[in-house]
This record gives sequence, C-alpha cells and structure tokens, in this order.
Amino acid sequence: VGAFAACCLARRGYQVDVYERRTDARSLEPEPGRSISVDISCRGWEALNLLGLCQQLETRGVRVWARMIHDRQGNKTRINYGNKHQNIIVFKRQLLNQVLVEAAERCANVRLLFSHKLVSCNLDTGEVIIDREHGDPVRTKVDLIIGADGAFSMVRQQMMMKLSRFDYQQMFIPHGYMELRIPATDDCQFAMEAGYHHLWPRDQYMMIGQPNEDKSYTVVLVMPFAMYDSITSEQQLLELFRRDMPDVLPLIGEKTLLSRFFSQKLRPLISTK
Repeated sequence: VGAFAACCLARRGYQVDVYERRTDARSLEPEPGRSISVDISCRGWEALNLLGLCQQLETRGVRVWARMIHDRQGNKTRINYGNKHQNIIVFKRQLLNQVLVEAAERCANVRLLFSHKLVSCNLDTGEVIIDREHGDPVRTKVDLIIGADGAFSMVRQQMMMKLSRFDYQQMFIPHGYMELRIPATDDCQFAMEAGYHHLWPRDQYMMIGQPNEDKSYTVVLVMPFAMYDSITSEQQLLELFRRDMPDVLPLIGEKTLLSRFFSQKLRPLISTK
C-alpha cells in the first residue's frame, strides 16, 4: 500500500519519502509460513494499470475463475466468481511487493528509506521523528502523513493518543492459521484442477488451496487455537484428515503433513476497525 500510494502521489508531482521499518525485502528469502498469496480482482487490476504494471505482472500470476468446494466424501462443487470472462489473478505476496517497490524506486521524486522506524509524529505540525538502524534519529517536517504501516500502526497509535474521541478496536479472533503445501506433480502440473481456489470448509475450521506459478499450491489451514491445542498426537491429526479431508491427504503426504503441522505454531489473526 505504501509503495503504491507513493507512486500515485509522485505522478501528481509530490516529493514522497517512504519510511520502511524493515530492511529491503527484495534481498531476503520469504519468511517461512508467511507466503500467503494476494488475490487481485478487477478493481485491484485497474489500480495496477494506472501505474502501467499489468504487462509486467500478468504472466507471473495464476488466473482463477471459481472456487472448488470439497466435501468430506471428496465430492466437488464449482462456484464461479463472476461470468465466464471474469477472473481473479493470484500473485505471490513477495512478487507484488517487489514490483511495487521497484515502480516507486523508478520515480525521481520518491525516496525509499529502509530500516527507518517511526517513533512519533505531530499531527498538527507534521513533524515526525524516525529511528534509523544506523545513525542518529531523523527529525523532519512534512505536509501529509499517510499511515500504511499495518495492523499495529504507529501512526494510528499517535492518533489515538493525540486526537479526541478517536475510536479504535483491535481483536484477535479465536482462529489462527498455518501454511502447508501441495507440490506439483512429477510432470510439473497442478495436482488438482487448475483455475480454482480449492476450499475445504468444515464445521469449526477450513482449509484453502491457493495456486502458485510453479504449479504447487499454498495450503492455508485455519482453525481455532483450542482445536489446534487439542491435537497432540500424530494419530489424532491423521484421523482428522482421513475423516474430514481424505482427498487432500495423499496430495500433501502423511509424513510431510505431520512434519509441517508439529514443527510450527498457528499464527494469530487480528481484526481492527
């Protein structure tokens, strides 16, 4: 969001500084367990087209036209996203971030400042104080502050402290998520029907299969923390999958499932408004 906003403002002639708390992610390997893909529909595609990025991106994503719902017996039901010409394009999050950052980098009036963390901002005067990983803090004054700093936004915190009657709610939902994976087949094809998001909705939990460019699927398991904590043995986990998702178990592989499930924790999901 920050890089995209910077590009749009730069096109209107503004001088934009982008302060990013993290190091430049383009030089890092994706963090394990946090590679959930981004789904871009027509509205997002139109936004990317404003920056002339569609041609660069369209061959790097996977088009999906519908959801494929899997029941406990392995039966499948297709639910279209729209008419036969409408689809969603799935991108790896790191790829989309990289393309947007590079687009901002090409703008002469945009500065990208990595490893710079916002400490405070004065919403009346536009004064901001930034901590740097290397060097003394930076104090500067700006005309407009855009808080594109995520769920635990420092800009939002400053607004809460300094604006009257500012309502904000943060809530961790009872569910968490973890990533599994379905690899491509031996002949480098998708192991399930192509062109779909695959879903296994169950009573308390669900699983989602997102297609990748390399013909694998990123599989996101979403379940209550209480349910996750109750699964303490390999036998319990295998019985759950054999009962509720028998069609996906051989695609992930029993050994791989056991290894991935018991070697990672559920990641929390937060709702803010």
